[in-house]
Amino acid sequence: MSRTSTIILVILAVVVLAAAALVVSAVGGYLWWAKTAPQEVEVGTVRARTAVTLGAISGAHDCLEQFRADVGRYPAAQEGLAALWLQPTDPVEAGRWRGPYVESADVFRDGWARPLRYLPPAPGAKPRVYSFGPNGQDEGGEGDDIVPASAP
Repeated sequence: MSRTSTIILVILAVVVLAAAALVVSAVGGYLWWAKTAPQEVEVGTVRARTAVTLGAISGAHDCLEQFRADVGRYPAAQEGLAALWLQPTDPVEAGRWRGPYVESADVFRDGWARPLRYLPPAPGAKPRVYSFGPNGQDEGGEGDDIVPASAP
């Protein structure tokens, strides 16, 4: 074998090894992405759903404030958020009511399509609107429940 043939074989071997290294790197990168991407998507989905939920809660608070300004009080527990689209039965309050403040209950759903929760206020306080969060369990405003930072 001549010296030129040996150099060509060495160069060819290096090229084959480099190509193999690229293939292994690409496959390894794909396998890593395939294992981690679903987790990243889930985290992104939870963040997006949380943002939707916070927007719905903010909208509910705005409607509740308008209801209070018109009727002179916040909805009672038995009325709940439905008071924002159903006229009060009391004739005096019905005369002051300027609703509906929203089209339907569908407006007040969290990012998981579950209804928002409403707690009427204690005297001198504001009402509490919140979501049970990703797990759908009421944890009293703790755990993964979604309660705005500015909530009373």
